[in-house]
Amino acid sequence: MTEHDEKAALTPTAWANYWRGSQQTSAYTSGGAAHPLLASFWLEYLTSVREKFPAVRLLDVASGGGGTVLDSFSALGFNVEAQLTCVDQSVDAIQQLTTKYPRVRGIVADVSSLPASLGEFDIVTSQFGAEYAGQQALEGLLDLPGQGGQLALVLHYQDGLIFRECEHSALAVRRLLASELLPLSVEMFKAGFEQLNSPVKTEAFRTAALRVMPAFKLIEGILDEFGEHVAGDTIITLYTSIAEIQQNLPRYEPAEVLDWLVRLEAELPAYIERMESMQHSALSRAQYKAFCTRVLESGFNLLQARPLRSSPNETPLAWVIVAERG
Repeated sequence: MTEHDEKAALTPTAWANYWRGSQQTSAYTSGGAAHPLLASFWLEYLTSVREKFPAVRLLDVASGGGGTVLDSFSALGFNVEAQLTCVDQSVDAIQQLTTKYPRVRGIVADVSSLPASLGEFDIVTSQFGAEYAGQQALEGLLDLPGQGGQLALVLHYQDGLIFRECEHSALAVRRLLASELLPLSVEMFKAGFEQLNSPVKTEAFRTAALRVMPAFKLIEGILDEFGEHVAGDTIITLYTSIAEIQQNLPRYEPAEVLDWLVRLEAELPAYIERMESMQHSALSRAQYKAFCTRVLESGFNLLQARPLRSSPNETPLAWVIVAERG
């Protein structure tokens, strides 16, 4: 196993927590998967192969919840005979995906050891997915396109825009957790709700609110340093929501508020792990070139091999590889 393989590893439990949490909290919107440049790439690519593969057999590897690959495919309205298969190791991810795209055949499988029964495909795609399983998994994709079939990959770029976004998001959320804003807010709201329901007024709510203030100052520092949109707006949303609830406590249900805060504190470590795994899975220039060489050695012609960027002078968003089996 290479250094890249070791760093990129994320446990099945961590992936399950990630996808389960993604249904419940805005903490999971980071990572750049919704960047408009990605949608543009997939629309352009799929348009270019539409006539070549009118009843395309498409396999998307490490699909997650679907993402821009299937969104673009759906937008183009491919022939109803198209056969769409998606593979991911997370049961929760596949459930989300097949709910959103009922036509898709979803398979739960480890990307690093895909079942031989999958067969061959006209197009094999992966966006920010297969590289998490390491170099061996990437090379395993080369066996899946049939003769004349194509491989289209978008891979994380070391030190690129998404890499930096993930780096900042992980650091910001670590600081959020270290500030103890969440447990301190739980104590404050417990005291506040108890005061609302008690005929005897005490200083407990006010005292708890004063203990929260230093944490609020730390959060303001995080937002000043990384910007309000860091971590998919999670931190700014948390900051403003706690302040709003504190000012209008009688309007809120105690169980909903407390469950929200406790759940968020439990889920944020999985978010940090996801962000750090994104960084670890990113390919350096040397790793990318080595993989391109391996693609050529496996009998493919490289149709595209480039950084994906909005303009020549902009920091790349990702690596792109489009190859056809010759």
